[in-house]
Amino acid sequence: MPVKPDRPAKPVPSVSLIVMRDGTAGLEVLMLERHRDLSFAAGAVVFPGGKIDPGDLDAAERYSQPKEAGERARRLAAVRELFEETGLLLADGSPDFQKLTDQYRDKIARDEMTLAALAEQEDLVFDLNSFQPFAHWITPVIAPRRFDTWFYLVPAPENQQASADGGEATGLVWRPPSTIVQQGMAGAFRLMFPTRVNLQKLAAASSVADAIQRAEAQSIHTVLPEVRIENGRKTIHIPADAGYGRIESTEREADTR
Repeated sequence: MPVKPDRPAKPVPSVSLIVMRDGTAGLEVLMLERHRDLSFAAGAVVFPGGKIDPGDLDAAERYSQPKEAGERARRLAAVRELFEETGLLLADGSPDFQKLTDQYRDKIARDEMTLAALAEQEDLVFDLNSFQPFAHWITPVIAPRRFDTWFYLVPAPENQQASADGGEATGLVWRPPSTIVQQGMAGAFRLMFPTRVNLQKLAAASSVADAIQRAEAQSIHTVLPEVRIENGRKTIHIPADAGYGRIESTEREADTR
């Protein structure tokens, strides 16, 4: 039986960025360990990302590509969130990215500076063309907090070192997608349902180039999971045409708190 609230919460526009690199064992992705005291997804291992802010919309006015302003704002939100959470900056124009991280990361995170101001001050051009759309998910209607989230693939920037911000993210790891899924399903850490199934889909790729090529060849289907109660057990379901194949959920994954 589907679970439906009387007044579903309005989904908040947001982004998740799947940062990839070619490791010694094949494709690796960057994952963050969220602080255990957070009100949402506490203790979960997640992709970098977050909601779109007004400053991202302002920064989008500096760019002509992609053509759609909302798409530019989503990508700029991903640039900002990645910079805040990991110190990685998807931009051209600076010979010393570590200096930019040390000088501006906390200011951006505390809303003391916008992306547009950073670009102007340091003569930067944010790299919006390396983004490859991968998935589009909307949180189930039963959830008290809902997000309308676009997932993007992006190669890791060269010659930059990622580090956790120590606030929302207490640590970070580079691991193959299949390894993250196996460890999460074994209970090593919390892995939310969208994170898990998108990692499983990505695990079919052997390299960064292969992952991007596969994503380019696929259509994006908006996924609105449905939470059901079956035989007293809560489960979560996604449409058969979403491009993920047969997916089985756990009751823990159906916990949308």
